[in-house]
Amino acid sequence: LNGTAAKGNDTITVQEGTVYEQLKPETGKVQGATAVPGKGSVFVGWYDAQGKHPLTDKTTYTPEKGSSGRYQDGSYVARFRLKQYVLHYDANATDAAGTMEDQTFPHGQAHPLEKCAFSREGYRFVGWATESAAAVKYEDQTSIKLDKEFPNLKDDNEVVTLYAVWEGDNVKYMVVYWGENADDTNYSALATATLTGKVGSTVTLNATTGALPNSVSDRQHFKFSSSDSATIRADGSSVLNVYFSRNSYTLTFRKY
Repeated sequence: LNGTAAKGNDTITVQEGTVYEQLKPETGKVQGATAVPGKGSVFVGWYDAQGKHPLTDKTTYTPEKGSSGRYQDGSYVARFRLKQYVLHYDANATDAAGTMEDQTFPHGQAHPLEKCAFSREGYRFVGWATESAAAVKYEDQTSIKLDKEFPNLKDDNEVVTLYAVWEGDNVKYMVVYWGENADDTNYSALATATLTGKVGSTVTLNATTGALPNSVSDRQHFKFSSSDSATIRADGSSVLNVYFSRNSYTLTFRKY
């Protein structure tokens, strides 16, 4: 991992996260170094020269004089790692079953999305969206770089969410046609029919889509009045009621 170390007024490019701090051999004076991670990286900490043992704020370094009377060099290591971002999967439905663990994406690395483990009765999973009501942006198990797809990601362990998108299966539902009685204001069933619609959709019929079926022999004596609304359920138990009023006629009696 690349980073930089600020030393005095100079900036030193760090390869593989290593910083070598030189001291003046005549005086043994050491200037402090500041580890500055490169883009997409975070500073882990300072380690000994072998990069194995972490240093703490209580660690001290005392330059030693060699046989020549000059101070010997000392070194320490700044370690960095890639930032990592967290992807959360949202089922996007209160009736969905199953769970999915969050997924970690290191900065700049592409990984496939986890296979969708959510399920819904009467629905088919079609992909992932970046907002709960948005259209599909990623198909299942698409490989992405999270920081490229979400360029506003900045902080280590920052979380973004993908939302499952569902498409209802086609199922049957019943329509009941009600006709106004001739001798009172109540209604009686004239006929029933079976139609097909997508689970979760709301249906309302009109004079064209809800016209009386041909099985009603006296349908010419009725006209469309109104239709209820019904949300189609996965178990096929939805019922939609459509109402028809009777045609009225005015008789005029003339005296001759």
